[in-house]
Amino acid sequence: MRSSEQTRTVTRWGFAAPGAPEQAKSEMVTPMNREVRQPVPRCLLKPLRRNACSRPVAQHARRLFIGLCMLFAVCLPSHAENLASVRNGALPALPSTETVHALAVVDGRAVAITQTQAWVLDTAESAWQASAWAVGADVLAVAGNGKQAVLLLAAQPSAAVGASAMAAGSAPARTVRAVKLSVNGDQPTTTPLPDLPEPLTDARGALLANALFVAGRNAAGAAVLLRIEPEAAAPAWQVLPAWSGPGRPGTLLAQTKALHLTLAGEGAEPDRLWRWTADEGWTEKPPAPGQVLPGAGRATGQAHLLYLVRNTGSNTAAPALMTLHTITGSWATQGDPGVAASAALVAVAAWKDGLLWTQSSSVDSAAPAVASEMRSTQIESSKLLLRWLDW
Repeated sequence: MRSSEQTRTVTRWGFAAPGAPEQAKSEMVTPMNREVRQPVPRCLLKPLRRNACSRPVAQHARRLFIGLCMLFAVCLPSHAENLASVRNGALPALPSTETVHALAVVDGRAVAITQTQAWVLDTAESAWQASAWAVGADVLAVAGNGKQAVLLLAAQPSAAVGASAMAAGSAPARTVRAVKLSVNGDQPTTTPLPDLPEPLTDARGALLANALFVAGRNAAGAAVLLRIEPEAAAPAWQVLPAWSGPGRPGTLLAQTKALHLTLAGEGAEPDRLWRWTADEGWTEKPPAPGQVLPGAGRATGQAHLLYLVRNTGSNTAAPALMTLHTITGSWATQGDPGVAASAALVAVAAWKDGLLWTQSSSVDSAAPAVASEMRSTQIESSKLLLRWLDW
């Protein structure tokens, strides 16, 4: 009896309980535990000494962590520094006294459109060639990407169009139809598209994949987004859900699979920015760092948008050439495009790696804006930057 009590004082792990008799300690093998448990060597219970190379490894890991944090901070939406240089230039003067109301670029050929004439820049970019084609209506906006162009037209010609009409105090003209522009030799030609479902004011267009998108406001002031495939067998306009909120459409740009719309801010407010995709619809983004000049934008590379931006609330400050990274949402100032502080843009088009525009000599709303210069600005990225604007 005493022997069995002593046996029960042995734990299931083979170690005798405190105060157990010596006989119990010797009977540590039980049916539940047939292995003899050896005590853990005391040397193994000591903390492991640090390896001589552990400290340098830790330092490298810490530096890598700090570097990744800095990289992540750069990728956050912010105003970044420029990573490229800007080259400004001028095109030959147009041999006409008429105001250039619209600019388009088709397969790299610039087309300047006046009230009665269309001019095509020769392949040497040294002179403008007059054409026999007349538009027959006011060109209110151009949707283009440097290769293709679509003209957004009013119902009929008027005495003042575009920026001139706005400066003269006339009521904004309404876009009612669109035509696809082509250039054969030195002669421009157009292919008409169906009339818009309803007239739109402040209409802006963009080419995305094989479709033309037009954003504007109808007679009631409601936002409207339209889509059409110009190359379809029977092109027809499709009405899509529009954005919400106030503001006149200033630019509509297409990048990858998305549309980017700027809406003019009121007074000293910056322009609002909206993004549209077929899957997600409209999403409002952080506002622009100023006010984007109407029509002064284009897509470049695979993830950048190029804009001419003025400081908020000032129509006399010289605009800066800025880029928006569509993935990170960060803005970067690229440089001075050479637009005078007192000048107003009349027409803008995507041109090579930048923008081409005509400008008036004054932004005074009491005087008509007459285009007097045709200038351009382009981004020049360094080879060491691995063509950063491609991404």
